[in-house]
Amino acid sequence: MKKARLWDILPLVPLAPRGQSFFTYAPPAANERSPKPEARMGQGVLVRIPFGRRIVQGLVWKPAGERRILGSLIKPVTTILTDEPLFSSSELDALAALADASLEPLSSLSHAAVRVREPLATRRGPRAAAHKEHARETQGFRVEVRWTPIAEALPESLGTHTDREAILMGPKSLAKGQILILVPENATAQPILRELFRRRIPAAFFAQSQRIRERRALMERLHKGHACVVVATHAGIFLPFPVLDRILVAEASLPSHRQWDLHPRYDARVAALLIAHARRIPVILQSTLPSLDLANIAGNPPAQLGAESAAWEIIPRSRSDPLLSPGIFARMRGVLERGGSVFLFHDIVGTERVFSCETCGATLFCPACRGILERRGAGLHCRSCGTSAGPVPAFCPKCRSPHFGPRRVGTAALAQQLQHAFPRVAVHRMDRETLPKARRATSSPAPVFGIVIGSERAFADASAASFDAVIVVEADRLLEDGSFDASERFAVAVARLRRLAKALGTLHLQTAHPNLPVVRACATPTYPWI
Repeated sequence: MKKARLWDILPLVPLAPRGQSFFTYAPPAANERSPKPEARMGQGVLVRIPFGRRIVQGLVWKPAGERRILGSLIKPVTTILTDEPLFSSSELDALAALADASLEPLSSLSHAAVRVREPLATRRGPRAAAHKEHARETQGFRVEVRWTPIAEALPESLGTHTDREAILMGPKSLAKGQILILVPENATAQPILRELFRRRIPAAFFAQSQRIRERRALMERLHKGHACVVVATHAGIFLPFPVLDRILVAEASLPSHRQWDLHPRYDARVAALLIAHARRIPVILQSTLPSLDLANIAGNPPAQLGAESAAWEIIPRSRSDPLLSPGIFARMRGVLERGGSVFLFHDIVGTERVFSCETCGATLFCPACRGILERRGAGLHCRSCGTSAGPVPAFCPKCRSPHFGPRRVGTAALAQQLQHAFPRVAVHRMDRETLPKARRATSSPAPVFGIVIGSERAFADASAASFDAVIVVEADRLLEDGSFDASERFAVAVARLRRLAKALGTLHLQTAHPNLPVVRACATPTYPWI
């Protein structure tokens, strides 16, 4: 009797990062519905397996190697969920490479990918092939960097033959091509979709939060090989593209391409590079903002990218000065008296309080993530990551001053101070607490006259507005961030803020470190190539 082939299967449950990932199983027993279950087993097939005392989903990864395993210890697969592979062998290799690059368990990353393709795997009626890459002529893997706006990097048409370098499609048969455009935020996808619809290019949007009916309809279109441009967020990298011709990463310099607060944590840009390399297709990194990484890839970054129209001014600040220093009030008063508008950038939202010293200005932040520390009982705990920072100090840890305690520093507290200082001027907030209400209340992203206090969430809504003065209230918080890419994030934030200023506007940066190399580099006309 022929011995059944054994398979290494990855359980789609949380596993130890450095522990065992694959477990050996035998094919399920034959029955009336499935007389030959061995024929249905293969790489990329989704199954149900016994795992401890539970029955969990598993992904067939590869045939089991030649090793001594007692037959009594090998359990059979309970159910085969897909008749054909859910992932190809090249995609499995890309998932393994992404897990190694992001230091995430392979089981968690594969579970996230399976959740994206689950509508095809669990569809009712006759099961179709979940994914199959069509044989076609490929262009080969290469990485391109384009510093042009996203509208210039989009394809001109689908189904017509035009200059290969003028459009994004590239291969000979444009009518069969599929393009994936990765966006860092949902707000970035809307202008891209409007531009594609204006050009009458078939396009669709994908996000994991969509209804399962909408996701299933999109994946069935892709599975049939329809020419389509898919604008998607992070999870879109796991969509089934049988005839994927190119991947475009929009605004690749933005750090929001990185999954920071969700599991599994991975970088969509790294995933795009790995999948494009596995499938031998080009990947384009588009950005109109500064990025040292992209500049190194491009080789010769354009000098005009940093030549912004807004002027630059540094507002010196000592540690003992308040957030709204006299220098900020003086510049705001001059702009408002001329009937202009002011945008204040501050990334602490609401009525948050921090423990700071009135004498030297030292502020306590979380040592792990630079988050806000709040009082819980007699100790300090980080609101973001939950790290304990010890007891509440009675004296300043830096200068031992007794004038140390909580101070309100959020956008709501700043709005109250400004409303009191300028009672006849309208003060608006644009942060995560007010933007959903602002979108429903009015279509205007910002008032023509007044003061706007916004965080990074305001960049998308205020992109169509322009201000006479843009003020960074606390640039030291961006510069002293404990992350390895603090300088990179600071340069990107400065570039986005410069674009909010009018042609004759000015960007004011309040900092206690005016001589830092990154600050001096950003102040030059040819920044941001530090």
